[in-house]
Amino acid sequence: MVMPVSDLDVNSEDQIYKVLEDFLSEGFVYNPDQKLDFEDLPPLRIRLTGDGFNGTITPTVMKAFIEFQKAIYKSYAQARYNTDNTNKLSKQEKQDLEIVVKVEEGSSVFDVDAQEILEKMAVNMASSLTGDQVVIITLSLGAMFFTASSIKLFLNNRKEIRSQEVTSETELRRLEQVTALSEQETRRMEILTQAQQREPVVKHIHNYAEDLQNEMMKSFSSASSVQIDGVEFSGEVARELVKHKRNESVVERLDGLYRVLSVDSSNPLLFKIRIKNVQSQQEFISTVQDETFESRYKTIIQQAEWNRSPVNLSINAKLITGEVKEAVVIGAEVYVEPE
Repeated sequence: MVMPVSDLDVNSEDQIYKVLEDFLSEGFVYNPDQKLDFEDLPPLRIRLTGDGFNGTITPTVMKAFIEFQKAIYKSYAQARYNTDNTNKLSKQEKQDLEIVVKVEEGSSVFDVDAQEILEKMAVNMASSLTGDQVVIITLSLGAMFFTASSIKLFLNNRKEIRSQEVTSETELRRLEQVTALSEQETRRMEILTQAQQREPVVKHIHNYAEDLQNEMMKSFSSASSVQIDGVEFSGEVARELVKHKRNESVVERLDGLYRVLSVDSSNPLLFKIRIKNVQSQQEFISTVQDETFESRYKTIIQQAEWNRSPVNLSINAKLITGEVKEAVVIGAEVYVEPE
């Protein structure tokens, strides 16, 4: 199938999935003269009701939008530079990908514009990726961050997990309020799974989107009711969905900028460090997994301690009730002051 030489118009959620499905189908031939056009694509609309939600943005809601921005930056950095270290992004790239949140006067309705972000992302990635890759990655990000289907997928995934954990009838009744996936939404889930199989970076983007959606649920849980692109649920349901089984460890990424407080290399088989997150001030001990040539990560960390300089670390951690019980550094990069 050869498309005519014209822009690919993507102006709705239906079109995002339709064009993405076309590009994932066998025999599809991409025309390099085509460009993605997201003109008239509606923004992601979030409506919050309840006490304190009347034309205002609370600190917890602001945190959700900050996390939204971080997730966009990490997704783009992963796609273009093969790392989620957002320090790789230039000042111009960050400006290009800056989310614009519009607050509707008189109520707590927030519109997050998708058009410019998706168009600029596609243009910026074109110099380092193939046309097929640009289209699949950009549309996958659009689907995961800016569509109602993605929200429904997240709610149903969390419902399935929590249904195995809860014991009370009250908790089960809350979970039953989550609407089951339609046949169309199930098909869209399959399309996103195919995209992850075709382009591995889409799996990373999926993880960032899930982390974001989890943070959004936490931030919006104080509202009486929540609507995200027409998907409606109560704040009570949001709180229930993001709970974790008591005393059960939760695996999270704790990537960020850290100070290396001490290094213990006395055991040649176990390189341990005590670190402190520059932003959250959280302090904990971590081991370092380093299979790079000449132990590059360990060298970077050691030099950061000697120079008393911050260092960017990628960390897998297990937490119980927010406390780090086990952490492994899986990546380290020298921190470069932004211009």
